Amino acid sequence: MADLNVLVEGYGRFEQAVRQVTEKWCRPFCSHCRRICCRVDFCEETRQSPFLSRVAALFSPAATFDPVQGWLSASGCQLLAGRPPVCYEFLCRDISTAVAMDADRLHALMTLSMLLTHVGRRAVGGRHLVAVMRAADLARIQPERFMARLGEAQTAFQAPWQFWTVNPPAAFVRCCRSSFPPLVTIKEMDEMKVIKKILVTVVIAAILVAAGMFGYMKFNRWHQDQMALGQQKAEAECLEVVHQLESELAQLRAQIEAERQTARPGDENLPAVFGTATPGLANVGQPVDCASIDGQVKAFFTYLDSRPYLASHNLDGGSAGFFHTCVSLLMADPPVNVGEMTEMFRLVKNVTHFYRVLGKERLLLAKDVLVSERRVIEAALSVFYAHGVECGKPLPGDAAPLSIERLYDYAGYFLNTLGGRSYLLRRESKTRMLINYYAILIVDRANDEKFNPYGIDLRPYIDYLFYDIANQKDLAYRERYLTRLKTLKDKYM
Repeated sequence: MADLNVLVEGYGRFEQAVRQVTEKWCRPFCSHCRRICCRVDFCEETRQSPFLSRVAALFSPAATFDPVQGWLSASGCQLLAGRPPVCYEFLCRDISTAVAMDADRLHALMTLSMLLTHVGRRAVGGRHLVAVMRAADLARIQPERFMARLGEAQTAFQAPWQFWTVNPPAAFVRCCRSSFPPLVTIKEMDEMKVIKKILVTVVIAAILVAAGMFGYMKFNRWHQDQMALGQQKAEAECLEVVHQLESELAQLRAQIEAERQTARPGDENLPAVFGTATPGLANVGQPVDCASIDGQVKAFFTYLDSRPYLASHNLDGGSAGFFHTCVSLLMADPPVNVGEMTEMFRLVKNVTHFYRVLGKERLLLAKDVLVSERRVIEAALSVFYAHGVECGKPLPGDAAPLSIERLYDYAGYFLNTLGGRSYLLRRESKTRMLINYYAILIVDRANDEKFNPYGIDLRPYIDYLFYDIANQKDLAYRERYLTRLKTLKDKYM
């Protein structure tokens, strides 16, 4: 508290000195002016500021504040010290115009007006002394900084003080006593007005530019926020789709695994039909056991001979002889693969190929076999393909194996002709897919042997069949088919 009293007394004494010089400079103008520059809200700053209140109480104890006039009395301001710095900063137009042409006097007056403002700068933190509104904060004033600024102000005060004492402004006083004759010419006044207008225009333009820049920055920030929000929304939607796809994939995997664990139709009959629980081709990439395949063919014919519907026909040579006869007739009279649509006779001949070559009785019996053995027909086709193509073994009763050229004719018939495809369209989907599958394998084998006279392109048939088999659940070896087709797709793409 002792330090604060010292600061208050030092500030007040210095303010008195500044006030005395300022009043001497400005009294010639202010004593004749009819306008009142003092305002009550300025006077309120003294009462609101704990520091100025202490200064005013110390140096002007008799001063009283009026709600209308403030500290103003008939003889002027009642405060000898404790006035707000704005009272010293303000210079009316008449005073500033009068000294505008005297650079030394203008500099001295401007220096004098800012001395008390300089003393109170950054008194408490970054705040001015007048802006400290709590008395408790006065204890935070750093005496060393305050006294340093007060010393700087006292040093600067010597210039206007010497200017007044050494070179008293006699002409300044005379001009005031003679009803304020103009110290500058009318031309100079006009030039000053033009300069003032230019300065005002520049300031307004600067404000507009600053406002535009601020608006642009705000809009740019808003736009970036909206872009970020849109990106986050899009990412959230993508993540939602990914999670949904992952959920569907997990369900499909569970469904496939359940199908793997479920016994396939006809599996329980395979040992009785073929003599083994895994007849036909091995998995992709594994060699074929031709000796085992030969035994499976014989076991299948033995099984057919035991079936009542076939035994009633009294076939010569049994089911093996019937199969040999049908295959021999078909190999001797292959279908038309080229120019099918050039003549109606060729088209009709192709459409009725099996009826024309095998005859009604054999065709009906073959149909009975397909219908009656539909539970094992998939395994049977795998066995006969492995027997005749992969192993190259002849049919029972033949010495030579089946010709790849004739097998190629029938593969092309089913894949590439209207007659063959119309025949498959009259069959159930499972039979149609299996015939197309083995037809593709035969054409692929012919390609390996450099034999493809009809130039059959397997790529579209592989794509169609891959899609059909992938959506067919009633196939025992579906995964084997899809793996083989995927290998062929990679081979021809």
